Amino acid sequence: MNQDFAHLLYNRIMYTPTIIRLRDPRLFDLAVYVTAALLGGVFLLLPVPSIRIPVTVLCVAYGLVYRFSYHGIHTAQHATLYLATQTLILTATILLAR
Repeated sequence: MNQDFAHLLYNRIMYTPTIIRLRDPRLFDLAVYVTAALLGGVFLLLPVPSIRIPVTVLCVAYGLVYRFSYHGIHTAQHATLYLATQTLILTATILLAR
């Protein structure tokens, strides 16, 4: 009987649509912004000045997408859209540096 209750409780917890949040979101926020700043800083050292402005804009866009989209994720579709957008921005930044 006790095993059936544990199984029922496990299934109820595992099939909820809730997305797990980090324990300390401020550290995660800091990590994202530091990453964007370092990425922008490294690319600002590139010898071609015409690349600096687009790379800076993409790094700012990366931070803005995180700021306004990450905390609004409530479903798997929102998470997929957020990750696809961030991947697209980072890919564009890397391709500009080539």
